[in-house]
Amino acid sequence: MLSAQRVTRGLALAGMIGLGACSPTYQEVVTPSAPAIAQDAAEAFAQQGLDGAQAGYLLIDQDSGEILSAFHADKALIPASTAKLLTAVAALEVLGPGHRFVTKLCQAGDHLYLVGGGDPDLDIGDLAEMADDAAGFLASVEMPASFIIDDSLAPREYVSADQPKSAYYNPEVGALTIRDALVYIHWQPEGGNAVSLYQSPDTGLTEVPTDWLLELPSGSKGDARYPVKDPGLHAGAVFQQLAVAQGLELPEPVRGNAPDKECQEIARHESAPMIDLVENMLETSSNIQAELIGLAVSRALGDQPANLAQSSARLRDWWAQKVSGMDWSGMALNNHSGLDSEGRMTARQMLAVLEYVARKPALKRAFFPRLAVSGWKGWLKDRLDRPETALRVWAKTGTMNYGVALAGRFFGQSERPVLFAVFVSDLEERSVADVGGQNAVPAGQWNQKAKASIDSLMRSWLQNY
Repeated sequence: MLSAQRVTRGLALAGMIGLGACSPTYQEVVTPSAPAIAQDAAEAFAQQGLDGAQAGYLLIDQDSGEILSAFHADKALIPASTAKLLTAVAALEVLGPGHRFVTKLCQAGDHLYLVGGGDPDLDIGDLAEMADDAAGFLASVEMPASFIIDDSLAPREYVSADQPKSAYYNPEVGALTIRDALVYIHWQPEGGNAVSLYQSPDTGLTEVPTDWLLELPSGSKGDARYPVKDPGLHAGAVFQQLAVAQGLELPEPVRGNAPDKECQEIARHESAPMIDLVENMLETSSNIQAELIGLAVSRALGDQPANLAQSSARLRDWWAQKVSGMDWSGMALNNHSGLDSEGRMTARQMLAVLEYVARKPALKRAFFPRLAVSGWKGWLKDRLDRPETALRVWAKTGTMNYGVALAGRFFGQSERPVLFAVFVSDLEERSVADVGGQNAVPAGQWNQKAKASIDSLMRSWLQNY
């Protein structure tokens, strides 16, 4: 277990963070306890069988700015889904907690348009309400000759190019997307050794592979999530099916662009406010929700980005302006969700984000309560759930194969809020996995051991700070 020995450093802040940029200036003092901490860290990971692991962490007293403990805080490691924290904060700052996304249905001539506004939480029920609203209008006019979906507001690409396209967590991004861009596939026995496979909703656009069914035990029944093919056309096809229930026979959906003017709005859906969308995104760690929120922030900062990498770079530049005294070199994020094996960030850079939040009262109140909570909520519900640790850690988890992280704030024995970030990665094993090589330790086993190491570290911090 990593020791709780303190590495005390001085920290000078260039004033309280206001509406503009801030410039933290760190004045570090090397202390004799640093080698001991490094030795303890090496022993802790060796005990978990993580000899090749690299770790970095940083703890800062939220109120005083004092650095309480640090270990390789400037080493760039895999942030995984903790990168969503940067997206969440930028969304609350740039777009505002009350921002809403709009999906609309409009008609121009004999063309009906379903226009996506990049809503990260659009549900089938929302489309059903729009179909109901449209039925009253279209009942008194001639049915449209074409039904066109417009999802041009966001680039169409997978969340991560280097992740499996069949993985439920790596769907295709689009401005018109039913929540998480997934279908449910169901299977059940159907006489003898046969297995029946079907999906819901079924639009005929998503072809699900069936070879894995041969490996199921006889009589198997179950369900799983699978990413849809072409979320925009899928949403249009679902809307078409919902319209039938309202007596509307719409043509098959095709992709196109709605006219900027002279398109009469006949139905619309407004999303929940941004503060609720951010909370849901952080709690579920939905990658596509993070991408759609990040793209919206990027559009507010400039022209429509050509791809996720360009959009992410724009947010990185925004952070560099907001926290101008931080060295942002070495940070590499190709999207807004952290689903990126090449993503890199230091613990110090993550703490700059958390400090930025902590120095702005309204933002602090809006942001920290939306995080997962140990023993209670989100991906921390079943972690650190003992009485002495439950409800004391408010943070965002991050997990990729050979890259595990945790960042947020905790309340130790002193009850003072402590900001922290801890990253654990095995970059060599991750590189082997990326090229399909044979890993020394299976990824699932490595991830569990890394989480156990972080949780041991958290217990130590909660006891000693």
